[in-house]
Amino acid sequence: MKITSKSFYSVLFCVTFYFAVIFILQLFVGWYQNFSDATHYLWIADKYAEGDSTNSINTYWGPLISWLLFLMDVFFTNPYLKFRVLQVVLGAFTVVLFYLLINKKTSNKKISLLSTFVFI
Repeated sequence: MKITSKSFYSVLFCVTFYFAVIFILQLFVGWYQNFSDATHYLWIADKYAEGDSTNSINTYWGPLISWLLFLMDVFFTNPYLKFRVLQVVLGAFTVVLFYLLINKKTSNKKISLLSTFVFI
């Protein structure tokens, strides 16, 4: 699917709306305490960083989030900030993919934007 300039601006608008909603929610809710899975994902990422592949393999928690957290070690030292930024980035990526999927299926910009806003 080729992204045209109109489609690009629509995607940009959706992502901006997503970040605005996140920002407004942060004013009221604050930086919530991450759920208990966050500590396990961070522990697994630390095991990958140490090179301990035996203990980093887990049958309950998937490896993708831990791999991404391991890659973000360069940018962030605070583990919970690193996890929160990853959540926001993955959420923005999901919003973009959702908009592109709906736009491809309906070929209607208004329906795609409305569906994406409801999704957010």
